[in-house]
Amino acid sequence: MSKSVIIAESSPTVARSIAEAFEEHNYLISGVFADGISAMRAAKANPPTIVTLDLILPRLSGLQFAEALGKLSVSPLVIAISAVTARSRLAQAKSAGVRYYILKPLANDKLRDVISRQLSGPAIAVAQ
Repeated sequence: MSKSVIIAESSPTVARSIAEAFEEHNYLISGVFADGISAMRAAKANPPTIVTLDLILPRLSGLQFAEALGKLSVSPLVIAISAVTARSRLAQAKSAGVRYYILKPLANDKLRDVISRQLSGPAIAVAQ
């Protein structure tokens, strides 16, 4: 079975970094989207193994996107990569189905660690 990733990130630089980290671990990048609605359409059409998302996305917030992903017949593992540090947002992200929460600015070693070691770990982990 192919391991695929959808990236929902409005910053092209951050999206490129995320894609490179996953490609190093032999994941197929199914799509990179700058807004939540486009990413959700792609996830419905071809459900990915993993979705990375920012909490702040145009047209459909990252939290709304995560909640919608949880309603798919096969829901992907959701990783939030965001600059939002408020505890209340972390709790909202967890209840929306986010399994890992990585703080920006994105350090690729943190993402690589989640990819290579932690994908089978606890229900939610914060990498700072």
